[in-house]
Amino acid sequence: MGVKGIFVSDYDGKYNTSPSLRFFRGVYEKWIIPSTIEQFEDKLISNCDGFLGEAKAYLDLEGKR
Repeated sequence: MGVKGIFVSDYDGKYNTSPSLRFFRGVYEKWIIPSTIEQFEDKLISNCDGFLGEAKAYLDLEGKR
């Protein structure tokens, strides 16, 4: 069993309307807020690990019945 978490930074697609906005988004994500993105990624990883642990515990409990 595996869990895959996906981090989407522009879920509305607002920055894909023009090349200049795409460029500014890339600069913003690479140089201005990389630590914030890392924090979100770490939180996503911990949430996925927690969910996987709970799912495995539930399936183990159900298998022992």
